[in-house]
Amino acid sequence: MKRRTDLSFAAFLVPLDYAALLAAGWLAYTLRFNQAADILPIVATVDYAGYLRLVAIAAAAWVAVLAMAGAYRLRQPLSSELGRIFLGASTSVLLIIVFIFFVREFFASRFIIVVSWVFAVVLLWSMHLIVRGLQHMLLRQGIGARYVVLFGHDQTAEEIVRLFRRQPGLGYRIEHAWADVGVDSLAAFDTVLQ
Repeated sequence: MKRRTDLSFAAFLVPLDYAALLAAGWLAYTLRFNQAADILPIVATVDYAGYLRLVAIAAAAWVAVLAMAGAYRLRQPLSSELGRIFLGASTSVLLIIVFIFFVREFFASRFIIVVSWVFAVVLLWSMHLIVRGLQHMLLRQGIGARYVVLFGHDQTAEEIVRLFRRQPGLGYRIEHAWADVGVDSLAAFDTVLQ
């Protein structure tokens, strides 16, 4: 059950990340041509409709790069997830720059590319934090928890029991605990499996 829940949350992140990338592109365009126009003079304009089409295509490719960078891996530390988002965003921007160079297309605003990257990292990281928070909230309620059985009655076993009870957000629930491994406990374990 836990694995399915983890996969559901990872799959849920994909369309949310796509939406966040669309928002980052839109915010960068709005900032450049509405807010920063007084500070940075507009030399050439970028067609809004054409720009949004490019952002939609780039966002789809960007999500694929995030997946290859491992941003949707299950059960990774927050710092690792941020690093993977940063790597995926940086790689995507680099690919966009290389694409512009090789097609010899003049893109009127480098500002949009840089600001899109900043907005993308911030929005993607925020989206992942929100989804991770929702996941931990559900785990604390027991939804999506992985049930475990425990054999042993020593200090380590007791620490494990205390840890899982004290931190339900880890996603583990002790279904049964037996003091030792014996014929009776193995027979009981067999009935738990069925």
